[in-house]
Amino acid sequence: MDTCRNATSALLMQLRPKTLLCIGSGCGAWQKMTDARVTVVSGPEPLTEIGQLGRFDFALLLDTLEQLPKRVGEQLLAAVRDLHGGHFAVQLGAESQSAWSDNELRAFGLVLLARCGDPSAPDRLWGFDLKTYKPTPEWLNPKFWANPELWDRYWW
Repeated sequence: MDTCRNATSALLMQLRPKTLLCIGSGCGAWQKMTDARVTVVSGPEPLTEIGQLGRFDFALLLDTLEQLPKRVGEQLLAAVRDLHGGHFAVQLGAESQSAWSDNELRAFGLVLLARCGDPSAPDRLWGFDLKTYKPTPEWLNPKFWANPELWDRYWW
C-alpha cells in the first residue's frame, strides 16, 4: 500500500494540481500532503455528491469502486473522466480479489501506473490523462487525406 502511496505522491508532485478531488475513505492523509485545494467526497453515494462539483486539475479515487455496485462504479468512472477532470488515478485491490478486471479499466482509457504491495496479490494504481490516453492513428495525417486538386482528374 505504501508503494501505491509513493507512486500517487510522485504523480501529484509531477502534475502539481491546484485543485484535487479525492473520493473515498482514505482521503484525509492527502489533505495534509499537498498544497492543492482538496475537495473530499467520502459518503456512501459519491456519484450524487460530485454531481454539482465542477472540474478539478486532478481526481483521486481511493478504495471507492470496490465498495459500489458495478454499474454505479462505471458511472462514477465515466463522470470523473468526462466531467470532473482530465487527470485522475484509481487505486484498487489485486485483480484476483477485485470485481474490476484490467480489461474493464482499460475500456475507460485507464493505464496501469503501478503494482503495489504483496507480489502474489498486488494492489493496482491506474491513471488517466486526457492528453495522452489515445495516440493519434497513422491514417490521421495529411498523407492520407483527399486531394481536392485531383477531384476532376481521376475517376475511381
